[in-house]
Amino acid sequence: MEDATHRRRARLALGLSTVAFSVCFACWILNAVLVTFLASSGLFAFSESQISWLLAAPILTGAISRLPFGLLADRLGGKAVFTSLMLLVAVPLFGVSFATSFSGFLVASFGFGLAGGSFAVGVSYVSSWQKKENQGTALGVFGMGNAGAALTTILAPILLAWFTKGGTELEGWRLLPRVYAGALVVIALGFAAFAPPFQRPEEAPP
Repeated sequence: MEDATHRRRARLALGLSTVAFSVCFACWILNAVLVTFLASSGLFAFSESQISWLLAAPILTGAISRLPFGLLADRLGGKAVFTSLMLLVAVPLFGVSFATSFSGFLVASFGFGLAGGSFAVGVSYVSSWQKKENQGTALGVFGMGNAGAALTTILAPILLAWFTKGGTELEGWRLLPRVYAGALVVIALGFAAFAPPFQRPEEAPP
């Protein structure tokens, strides 16, 4: 009975982590789609150098943040850190909708990059619920959350066209990051409410 309960909770942890990771990656790649749209529409006159910085900032932050977030997940538990990370990323995500200058976009871009740290958190959390012989498969499923990036690449331009009414009301772009921030908060609260608590690998049934 205990083993069946553990398997059920392990599947729940894996499923919710994969969804959360997908949404985090969708938010992570949003910056590139947004900057490209704003530059090509002429709404912001970013130079080539500024565009390079805006596109590179989230990648840099995402790469650097994986180590500290991974350490925190091992120490404090993946559930708590994953939830906190999503709520934290929602702040610059919502804040970029008020940006009016390169510096504002740059600060938000660095904030977006924290979403990239979700990979390390998810790996720690998912692994804690899996037996050693199942960890490879489970992490492979979790890694499919990368599809969130593809989803944004397809969906964000459609939403931008809708919010800006086909490009006739360009200020409508500000709705897009707000929608993403709202979705991230909803996922974070759902994760906090339904994800099983973090456990250490040695606590799992043999």
